[in-house]
Amino acid sequence: MLAAFALVAPTACERNQDASSARAAPPTVEVAKVVSRTVSRHAEFIASTESIRSVTLRARVTGFLQQRLFTEGSIVKEGDLLYLIDPSQYEADLRTAQGDLAIKQAALTQADLDLARYEALWRKKDVSEETYDSVVAKAKEAKAAVASSQAAVDQAQLNLGYTRVSAPLTGRIGDTLVNVGNLVGPSQNAELATIVQLDPIYVIFRPGGADLDAIVARQRKAPVKVAVTLSDGTRVPHTGEIDFIDNRIDPATGTLKMRAVIANPDGALLPGRFARIRVDLGSQPDALLVPQRALVEDQGGFLLYVVGSDGKVQVRKVEVGGTHGGSRVIKTGIGAGERVILSGVQLVHAGMKVQTKPAKASAAEAADQPARAPAGKTDS
Repeated sequence: MLAAFALVAPTACERNQDASSARAAPPTVEVAKVVSRTVSRHAEFIASTESIRSVTLRARVTGFLQQRLFTEGSIVKEGDLLYLIDPSQYEADLRTAQGDLAIKQAALTQADLDLARYEALWRKKDVSEETYDSVVAKAKEAKAAVASSQAAVDQAQLNLGYTRVSAPLTGRIGDTLVNVGNLVGPSQNAELATIVQLDPIYVIFRPGGADLDAIVARQRKAPVKVAVTLSDGTRVPHTGEIDFIDNRIDPATGTLKMRAVIANPDGALLPGRFARIRVDLGSQPDALLVPQRALVEDQGGFLLYVVGSDGKVQVRKVEVGGTHGGSRVIKTGIGAGERVILSGVQLVHAGMKVQTKPAKASAAEAADQPARAPAGKTDS
């Protein structure tokens, strides 16, 4: 029994020593180096779309609606005939005005002939001054009557033209507010339909703080480019430019209204839609980038776990900037070439000694490697 105990005891002791040794071994973590390179700067905001022009079609003359010549919800082009109001009354009014004008023009012709004859007699003193003045007055009266009749013809032509309601702009037309057979006019059923212009379209957003200052400063140098992303993540294929910056900051929010105009030939952006707008703020040289998965967020902001040259863990509070693919710009709190922990932070704490191994880059992080974007060039 003593011999058996002697054989067993060293084996148990060896196991305890192995377990203690395993507990003492520092954990292994995956790390990546902080890289420095030139990147593009941008800011993103929630935005809403707004039509550049919106026109409500109205009936300017009274009559029965005779025809509707468009499909509701379709794209109509400037000049397209959309509605036809019964023109028969206005055609008759025009003929009446034209007939009256012809009568007045004939009277003016006669008055001019009389005036010519009496002027010859007046020069010879063969007619009295009173008679001559009367002829002159009649000629002027006839001329005024022609002008009045011409105005009536012009008005009649306008009214007849108003029976044809055409599109004043190219855009999408909404549903019709009146049906064929309805009596329309300025006093009843005046509104017929609404057309909104879709291409180009406005995008409204309201930056504040440092972003506001950066956009205003850049706009002073050159038009600021923007890109729009829909709520489902789809990026609008066309870029735009900021064309308006308001002159007063909203004191309640500290933001300033800005507007961009963007091409929208396929009508993907409709007025009143929410989206995200990405504003180009130019390039930033020597930006410090770390993979986004290295960042740990707490109540006070963002933290990075750093492995120092002595192999011990340091916890750094950092200020972050914009995102670039799978990486994030770090404004303060770390330097180029330092190693940050990407995985295993739950196993370590400040001051702990660790073993390191290089982390495998994700697809998004690989696209951010300096080899893909040499120094001096700006990524998108």
